[in-house]
Amino acid sequence: MRTQTSKSSTLGRNRTILWAALALVLLVNGFFSRDLMSSGLMAWSVIMGAPIALAVVADRLLLGQARSILMADGARLHRQQLAEKNQALLVQLNQDALTGLHNRRSLDEFLGYYTQAPEYRLHSLSIVMIDLDLFKLINDRYGHLTGDAVLQALSRRWIALIRGSDLLARFGGDEFCLVLPNTTLPQAMMVAEKIRRATSDTAVSVNGEGRKLEIPVSVSLGVATADSVLDSQIKALVSSADQALYQAKSKGRNTIVANRIP
Repeated sequence: MRTQTSKSSTLGRNRTILWAALALVLLVNGFFSRDLMSSGLMAWSVIMGAPIALAVVADRLLLGQARSILMADGARLHRQQLAEKNQALLVQLNQDALTGLHNRRSLDEFLGYYTQAPEYRLHSLSIVMIDLDLFKLINDRYGHLTGDAVLQALSRRWIALIRGSDLLARFGGDEFCLVLPNTTLPQAMMVAEKIRRATSDTAVSVNGEGRKLEIPVSVSLGVATADSVLDSQIKALVSSADQALYQAKSKGRNTIVANRIP
């Protein structure tokens, strides 16, 4: 908008200069051609009319050029707006609508980038699968809206415990996936324990049924670590973390089970 205003100002200034120059030319021509009026009206008309005609042509050229510039600027602005809209849609496509975390699409893209980047693929990578214990009972007792509020509150709580380079995604339903780049198995176990304690030690406060509810929640976690990661190992790593999660569930929940893959 500021650029268009500047260009409009430049156009106005150029047209002012053009017509001011024409006035000056006519004034000078009129002064020096006074004697021609007596000798021939045609010669005087040519001398006075030619600058006017040239000025009109120049003015039309200025207006045409300005119109072309404005059209080009409008097309450029439209492309920019489309690009911004596409970027906003991309953010929406990679964001879980309920929790604001990354979604499965974003998770897959992140893991794909990790395995392709040479500076990362030779470093250890840990995956933590997180699943709420008996979450169906919360939905059945308090309703799905309250269950959604619990997921949102826990997502905010967990985000505060991880690094900016880590990625926490909603894997589906009440299951989440945490990617810990350049993280060994003992380090990943420490992060998983922080999440487990942060979940089970403090009840989740949500508004439901017309009053504030304090809902106790616990999670089971499965951890898997690979010392170096190739693209073919990603599915195996996620699957290993998922198997560890089910083992944690079978051991009584609110616990952590870890696996290491070669």
